[in-house]
Amino acid sequence: MILASRRLCWAVMLALLAGSTVQAQDLLTHLIAPIPEDANALVVIQADRLRGSVFAEEFRKHTLRGTSSVDKHLVPREDIKTVVMGSELNIATMHPIWEVSMIETNSDISVETLNTKIGGVVEKFGDLPAVLLPSDAYLIKLGSNRFGALGPANRQKALRWAMHAGSDTQIKLSPYLAKMAEFPETVGTEVMLALDLAGLTNPTRLRQRLDNLDTLKARRNIDKDALAQVLSSIQGIALGVKATDTLNAKLRIDFAVDPSMMKDYAKPLIIEVIKRQGLMIDEIEGWQVSMGGNTIFLGGDLSAGGLRRVLSIIDPPTLPAPEPTTTASDAASNNPKAIASQQYFREITALLNDMADPENRKYQNSTGWYDRYARKIDQLPLLNVDPELTEYGGNVAQAFRTYAYKGRAAYAKAADNSSNLERPVTIMPTGSDFVGMVGGWYGGYSGVYNTYSYQVGAPQGLSERQKAEKTARAYMGMTLAELRQAIGNSTADIRRKMTEKYMVEF
Repeated sequence: MILASRRLCWAVMLALLAGSTVQAQDLLTHLIAPIPEDANALVVIQADRLRGSVFAEEFRKHTLRGTSSVDKHLVPREDIKTVVMGSELNIATMHPIWEVSMIETNSDISVETLNTKIGGVVEKFGDLPAVLLPSDAYLIKLGSNRFGALGPANRQKALRWAMHAGSDTQIKLSPYLAKMAEFPETVGTEVMLALDLAGLTNPTRLRQRLDNLDTLKARRNIDKDALAQVLSSIQGIALGVKATDTLNAKLRIDFAVDPSMMKDYAKPLIIEVIKRQGLMIDEIEGWQVSMGGNTIFLGGDLSAGGLRRVLSIIDPPTLPAPEPTTTASDAASNNPKAIASQQYFREITALLNDMADPENRKYQNSTGWYDRYARKIDQLPLLNVDPELTEYGGNVAQAFRTYAYKGRAAYAKAADNSSNLERPVTIMPTGSDFVGMVGGWYGGYSGVYNTYSYQVGAPQGLSERQKAEKTARAYMGMTLAELRQAIGNSTADIRRKMTEKYMVEF
């Protein structure tokens, strides 16, 4: 019965996604209208509905994440009703040029009250109270139940934006994002993310890259010139997430022309491209593919970790997470510094657990997430956190960024058929294995270490590109093993120090 209900739910959702003509409800217009017109990414989170789902209830019950900054969007704080986030992304790197968020609350909250948990600098934008956040952004109170945030913290830009953000009623988004903004209300998705990709791709350059895709090499009689024309007509990508007892996701890729020539290989092609961008989510492998009009759909179950990664693509500040709950048995219950430090450490180790997933051993699938998780660490609240812990957190974030950079550089050089990597790698004879230690991040105190191996020899008959890619994989495998060892050791060390210092388990 549950399975049939989910199928019916997604059948209705698919039909609506394929051709809705309903305009965005007034409920969301006042939150979407302030998003600047040069945004190419948009997220809408129906926080009330998400928080009330069985998924959120079970998530809170079985994890410590209900008060988490890392999971502020998965289980939103009780007083948040709706969140709309926009950004102008550099699509090549997926890094934000700027980000904004609009937050509607269920109650009136003062900036001064919020700042007791933020530790920022309170100031005024005209008559509007604002806080300069430690995470390099401004949080501005725009009305009794409405906040806006803008980062990076360019004061002049934030001031100009805030002056009209509270009264904007006209949506200025691109046609694609404006269309996608309708779906949270018309379809009922709790989470929607959309990227406007119209005009991004040059057909000639794209045609050259198609020769390097393994999905196409394995198939003959593909008209790559025609395929390049179809792919370069891409309008955008959107993901809708419905929360019931689980998370159910529907990914849509929209083109200006009919993509049906890809019907036999659309899914493996999409997965290969996502992997090459370093933004793979494990569950996509099991999603079902379909087509309708000029759109390719992929849909299926999504894990909490998968949604956490999706929502890290656009991650401007919102309201701070509520204080963690304590019990009488907590030795740190009367020590604000111990509580804040313990929470900070738990936030980081939760992110480390995410990146210790077995699939993340495949460096080319996940390097993009390391960058985004570094940003999540940077944005964690620092008020009352032990200085040694903040130094540790900064080092972890920097290690993540370095690994992501090395992965992109290694893969880019492989794509250019280059074996002149940043760090020379000895190619061992065919059949040799490089064995690295992977698994948990926790050195001596937790996590089970496993071993994995892969050939770094280059069998006869491989192209120069394939040899370069094997070299890159060997290099990044060793780099990942080194990263895990270094972080594992430092995590075990800081955990021991903090436990001894505050006499509470970290």
